[in-house]
Amino acid sequence: VIGLTTGWRSPGDERALYTWAGNLFLWTTMGYGEQPRRVLGFSAAIVAAFAVVYWVADTVFRVGVPVQYGDLGYLVFSLGSFVTLIVGNQAAESQLIRLLAVLEGFIGVFVIGMFVVTVTRAVHR
Repeated sequence: VIGLTTGWRSPGDERALYTWAGNLFLWTTMGYGEQPRRVLGFSAAIVAAFAVVYWVADTVFRVGVPVQYGDLGYLVFSLGSFVTLIVGNQAAESQLIRLLAVLEGFIGVFVIGMFVVTVTRAVHR
């Protein structure tokens, strides 16, 4: 891995690893607050990943995801869970799906905040 040892003070310094991982996350997801497009891509990846999780949960484990539009419905359900401020989706029959919807909504609040910060920073400059 390129740059894994950059910034390490000693071989056992966990703080340096934590700092490196945080910097990698900030650079990857929002370009250190400078690139709103990266936040949109990160958001799309989260929505798509949760849509796949909902599809697997519904088709393999038969937990009852409330979808109306066939396979596209999982993506619609995921997007709705991502942008909603209502805690959980009450239409979901399964507690697992409600928990996943709450988790996705919780992540969505922070990612939307990241988008606002990057757009504000880009406009301000």
